[in-house]
Amino acid sequence: MNQLIKTHIQWIGKEFGGRKKRPTEGAKHNIRWQRYIQESFKDLLDVQIIEINSENNVVTLQFSKNIIVPSKYITSGQLIELLDAYNVVGIGKII
Repeated sequence: MNQLIKTHIQWIGKEFGGRKKRPTEGAKHNIRWQRYIQESFKDLLDVQIIEINSENNVVTLQFSKNIIVPSKYITSGQLIELLDAYNVVGIGKII
């Protein structure tokens, strides 16, 4: 089974370069890490939104490929960006 992570997420509205509508469960996005931005450019990874809890803005993401993500990337507190093409649609903090 592909690896899962949970994040607190802040969706980025269209007025700030994001999307008009929030992403939905099943949507696929690229993910990158703010702390490891250079590595993220080299190895762009895809994730799929598995679950969205709108009450507390927690999103469960699943990596699209069955790969081993370095543990330093998925530790609690790491900041991530979800991308739709070149637009940042969400900023999250891994929990």
